[in-house]
Amino acid sequence: MCRVISRRIATVSLAALLLAATGCSESHPDRVATYPVQGTVLLNKSPVPGAMVVLHPKNPAAKAPPARGHVAPDGTFTVSTYEGQDGAAEGEYTVTVTLNRAVPQGDGFRPGPNVLPRKYESAATSDLVVRIAQGVNQLPALELKR
Repeated sequence: MCRVISRRIATVSLAALLLAATGCSESHPDRVATYPVQGTVLLNKSPVPGAMVVLHPKNPAAKAPPARGHVAPDGTFTVSTYEGQDGAAEGEYTVTVTLNRAVPQGDGFRPGPNVLPRKYESAATSDLVVRIAQGVNQLPALELKR
């Protein structure tokens, strides 16, 4: 009888320990809620594959870090704040877009200079502004101009 009770206590204790460990690894109290973001980047009405899109929070007190994404061959992008296409936090953002073509260096390559208009490479000079709301966000096309 004592042996059965000891096994049950051990089983319950082990289950509680596993549950607590799992809960700790998935809990992120320091993260703000994010919402899916999809958009398109065009330069002279053509897609800009390989470009990097960064959403910079306009509110310096915002607790969310910038969200980032790469432009696909068709010009579309999704962004991630913490992990795999989780989107961006609610709020207003200045958007930067850069495209650094690879240049040969030794036996490999390194990022070259940005080939897009310079005004889009800094949040201080970019005129691209988007608003992220709760729910799925389909942004209007980001039209870059030379």
